[in-house]
Amino acid sequence: MNLAKIRGGAGDITKPDLNARIQDNLYLAVNSDWISKAKIPADRPLISSFSEIDLKIEKELMNDLADFASGKKALPDIPNFDKAIEVYKLAKDFAKRDADDFQPAQADLETLINLKDVDDVKQNLAKLFLRFSFPFLFEVEPDRKNTKTNSLSFDRNSLILPDTTSYQSPSAKQLLDVWQKQTENLLKMAGVEEAAAKKYATDAIALDAKIVKVAKSAEERADDVALYNPIKTNEFEEKTSSLNLGQLLEQLFEKKPNYVVVREPKFLDHFNELFNQESFDELKGWLISTFINKAAAFLSEEFRQAAFPFKQATYGQKELPSQEKEAYYKANNLFDDVIGVYYGRTYFGEDAKADVEDMIHRMIDVYEQRITNNEWLSPATKEKAITKLRALVLKIGYPNKIDHVYDLFQVTPANEGGNLYSNQANIREISLKHNFDKLYKPVDRSEWYMPGNLINACYDPQRNDITFPAAILEAPFYDINASRATNYGGIGVVIAHEI
Repeated sequence: MNLAKIRGGAGDITKPDLNARIQDNLYLAVNSDWISKAKIPADRPLISSFSEIDLKIEKELMNDLADFASGKKALPDIPNFDKAIEVYKLAKDFAKRDADDFQPAQADLETLINLKDVDDVKQNLAKLFLRFSFPFLFEVEPDRKNTKTNSLSFDRNSLILPDTTSYQSPSAKQLLDVWQKQTENLLKMAGVEEAAAKKYATDAIALDAKIVKVAKSAEERADDVALYNPIKTNEFEEKTSSLNLGQLLEQLFEKKPNYVVVREPKFLDHFNELFNQESFDELKGWLISTFINKAAAFLSEEFRQAAFPFKQATYGQKELPSQEKEAYYKANNLFDDVIGVYYGRTYFGEDAKADVEDMIHRMIDVYEQRITNNEWLSPATKEKAITKLRALVLKIGYPNKIDHVYDLFQVTPANEGGNLYSNQANIREISLKHNFDKLYKPVDRSEWYMPGNLINACYDPQRNDITFPAAILEAPFYDINASRATNYGGIGVVIAHEI
């Protein structure tokens, strides 16, 4: 651990000092009391003021979902909330999950194992792409240069380790070894012979190593402008001819787009080198290894435990969340907007929503006044700035309507032959198709990218909106019963940051 020193021996900020003076070490003077008392929960990798609020919200929603599932509470009048509860029941029923073991995912694993060559992948790519994770992905989103229209973005998928810089760490080999052993073990549990399991995991790591060399780091990806690289579709097709992604575009969309926005040009430039018949085994190994690690979270407790070592080694989390938390997490991940609206209505409410909105409008008035009185901006720049400021869309607490995609989700309960794995796989496929269907439709500026129970806030440059979920609009950030001065000092700082 690197020790940070301040003002010539005034303190080591990795250790609390209750006697630290503000003039010597502001950080320790302000935070030492909290640091000395804070405890990291065993099922979390860290603790902070944000995560302390999250623990409180998590406890509230876990209790509520358990009551809804048992019938102790009547379901709220929120569209598709019943589906969220059905997923919660499936996730919580570990007796059934354990009895089913790997059976729910067996057919999908066999589909990947039976792939013979690159031609086999190309001939079935649309079906495979909607069902499984690939090393590359597409997303429809508002175009950064014309936010009234949607465009198609192309990107690489996640690496095995958290970032490209992780591979330069002394612990990189150790972490990759943990991932390989975990993957091999999961595959053997699924019935794959040991030699084959080892080869799949080894090939996956080999492909990952190649992708790392042409991938941007997290720091580089923070440059949003550099992620906007539109190229004509025919050029994109040439650069991805080894897997015939041009044909994939024809199958995924009613018509091929005129251009594709490439987020990582270097990855695209090396696409045909990464994915071809010579490297087919590596692609197949990557598909199978990624699949088994993701699928394990939706299977039995034994699979859930077996998929934990890599996360534990990477992030230092001591133990898995309880099965009760697991059920809440699964339902919340698949129905986050639905549960977020429930949380916002129940624990935040319309009065607080109106109060926060009034605060934001008052702050916007101050910004406009300061821009108007500014002496170094040109009149034209000030006019544009005020126009953009006044056009800000405020998203506070929770949305007034829930995304249409949840209407499309179908959840098959256990008594009708459903299981957690098959339902989440179907929901994932529907979500992808729903996203792709937006390509030739106008941008829906009413969409929220943060659910009401998420402790965060954001500014979206493509929609010129600011979002403050209900979860962050509570103490210590905001309290409707507190003074305006207190709330401006708390949530006002966050609002100002987003503006």
